[in-house]
Amino acid sequence: MAMSFEDLRVLHDRGALYAALSQLLLQEGVEDRLGGEFDYAADLAEDSLVFTGRESGDTITTTVELMASVAPGPQTMLWGRALPTGGRAGAQMILERGRADGLPSLLNDEVPFPGGDDPDVAAEYAAVEISAVVAAVTGGGITYVVTVGGGTVAVLLLGDLDFARPRIDHRLPTRVPMALGAGTIEDHRSAIHGLAAMSGWAIDWSGDWTRAELTDPVTGNSATADFDEYARLVGLRQRITSTE
Repeated sequence: MAMSFEDLRVLHDRGALYAALSQLLLQEGVEDRLGGEFDYAADLAEDSLVFTGRESGDTITTTVELMASVAPGPQTMLWGRALPTGGRAGAQMILERGRADGLPSLLNDEVPFPGGDDPDVAAEYAAVEISAVVAAVTGGGITYVVTVGGGTVAVLLLGDLDFARPRIDHRLPTRVPMALGAGTIEDHRSAIHGLAAMSGWAIDWSGDWTRAELTDPVTGNSATADFDEYARLVGLRQRITSTE
């Protein structure tokens, strides 16, 4: 599958695995804490997002910033800074990175993307790519991709939610390959390195960059990732000392 924003390839690959796993953990964590299905309400003017359990009525509140809006009609992505409720700290980081690396897709307020056979699906994929870029640029921000009506997809940047931070645990060896296979990641080494760095794990690479030893200081668990000469992940083994 082709990238929607090719000049963002490096940033996308670095953030894609972290973004995918953190969003999955976010969904699971909110469901677990709120007792099942939930609704959310964002007040972008007040930088607030509230998850509410449909049955329990319990809530989780965090900060929110609208990072981007992806619309299938015009087939463009509009950065949040160009909208009345955007332009916060995350937006400034996007601009600064665009200037530093000379990336038009970060510098232009509105960026076209290929519509393909199904513009709605293309918009969803484009939003997922942007969520990965936002994660990489912010150094591990928690992103949330939501459909807001008419096929338009919003990319939100949430405040720190510990339960959404990826950990080395029994789920890692199955979830990482699934995430790598579901997206457009080319450089698996970059994706694993980004996942580890943004999750706060220690990383120790072999001299030829074919093996990475990962250690999670929160759980005490570790993992070994092996790569072939094309930077593709060919093995992932975890060593579990804690089930937390």
